[in-house]
Amino acid sequence: MYFLKRNWMDILVFALIVGSAGTFISALVFPQTFDYEEFYLLDNELSAEQYSNISIQVNEMINNDETRLAETVHREGSNTIELKINDANKGTIEGVKTEFDEILSTMGLSFTDDNGTQWNPINNFLPKVVTIIISILIGTIIGVVYALGNRRVMSDEDVKHYLGQKTLGTF
Repeated sequence: MYFLKRNWMDILVFALIVGSAGTFISALVFPQTFDYEEFYLLDNELSAEQYSNISIQVNEMINNDETRLAETVHREGSNTIELKINDANKGTIEGVKTEFDEILSTMGLSFTDDNGTQWNPINNFLPKVVTIIISILIGTIIGVVYALGNRRVMSDEDVKHYLGQKTLGTF
């Protein structure tokens, strides 16, 4: 019990420092991401050939071989097209929207893009909490190891505890 009484501050400092570093790391490793959906209302009905050209350009300009970031959905006979963006941050979503707007404009399609947007946040809560808890535990362990190696006599209580002697005075 004397060990904790003597070293609680060192253990707490290490736990807080490493825990703060873990919090910073979890914010970088697990950023806030969203699933995004937006409906574009076209002035004219979209033909099957136009839709396939849009899909090809989305795959060439936005998606790559490793990830399928965006996809489009169109129902025959309607004048709407849906843009779906999966697991992306706000900056990436804005960039994809701009590229998709350019694709539609390049094809000569006029549209309105404010018809129903949905931002669905992806829950990264659990990995963040686990990272923070693990970093606090690691900091606590480092603090205990540091305290075990700290054999300095720092107070009258240390002299009494370690040597079993009373002190006559201190400087």
